[in-house]
Amino acid sequence: MKVIELYNVNKIYGKDIKTQALYDITLNVEKGEFVSIIGQSGSGKSTLLNIVGTLDKASTGSVSINGKDISSLNKKDLADLRNKEIGFVFQFHYLLPEFTVLENVLMPYEISGMKVSKAVKDHAIELLNLVGLKNYMNKYAGNLSGGQQQRTAIARALINNPSIVLADEPTGNLDTKSTREVYELFRDINTNMKTTFMIITHDNRIAEKTDRVIEISDGRIIN
Repeated sequence: MKVIELYNVNKIYGKDIKTQALYDITLNVEKGEFVSIIGQSGSGKSTLLNIVGTLDKASTGSVSINGKDISSLNKKDLADLRNKEIGFVFQFHYLLPEFTVLENVLMPYEISGMKVSKAVKDHAIELLNLVGLKNYMNKYAGNLSGGQQQRTAIARALINNPSIVLADEPTGNLDTKSTREVYELFRDINTNMKTTFMIITHDNRIAEKTDRVIEISDGRIIN
C-alpha cells in the first residue's frame, strides 16, 4: 500500500522573480518503508519534505497521503490530516522548556482541542518508556541533554499514532552515541509499529542503513 504518492510535482517560489525548487518529482513510498533523502544544501530536500507534510503546497502536480489527494483539502482538513496522520521530528526539537517532558509529549493532542483522558496520558507515558525517558517525565524539558530532548520530540511525534513520521536532520545536533540511539529508536518504531519513515540526513552512516536512499540534486531526483 502506498502511503505517500507524488506525481510530477513542481514547486516555484515568487511571482515577479520566480525560483524553481522542485522539478517534476514523482515518488511513491510504501507503508512501513524507511527511506532517507540526501543531497546538498539547497537541493530541495526540505521543500520536498514540507510538501509531503502538508506544510507547503506544490505549484503543480499531485500529492496523496494515505490515498487522499491533499490538493482538494481546505486548511482545516489539511491541519486535521497533518495532526492525525503525520509526526514531525526536526533538527531543532522545538520543545517548550518551561513545560515538563510529559506536557511536551501531550502538546499535539491538546492542540487538537480534545481532552487529555487517562488513556491518552497513559499512552504518552508508554511512549516515554519506549524512548527511555519514563523516569524523566516530570522534569522540565529545558533541563534535559540534547539527546534526551530529541527523544522527547520523537515521543511527541508519536502521540497521535501517525502512520508517517517525517524527520528533517533529526541527528544533526547530536553526538555519535546519541545519533546511533536515535536511529535505533526509529528502526524499532518502524519495525514494531509499521510506521513509515522519511528522513532527511547528511549522515551517510544513517542513510546507508535505510531501506532506500533518495538523492536530490538541484530540485530533481537523481537516484
